[in-house]
Amino acid sequence: MTSPLYDRIEQAYAEFEEKKAAISGVEQQMSGAQTTVTAKNRAVSVTVDGRGDLVEVKFPTNAYRTMAPAELASLLVETQKTAREEAREKA
Repeated sequence: MTSPLYDRIEQAYAEFEEKKAAISGVEQQMSGAQTTVTAKNRAVSVTVDGRGDLVEVKFPTNAYRTMAPAELASLLVETQKTAREEAREKA
């Protein structure tokens, strides 16, 4: 015969394990998801994962070659920010 306290501990542990498994499943889905955003001028394309972390940067055209360094940097930051926001909305 088990005590009521032992039964409550076992029940709490079982609930904990269920929630832990559910959280793990969500984390796996988020890490597998990707969002790609291309800048309006098509000079840069940025891909982020489900958490919004940068995964890939592409330059689909040669437009980046004629851009000033500060302009390209600003475009990269803005495109990544947009991709991160879209990834968070999806999550």
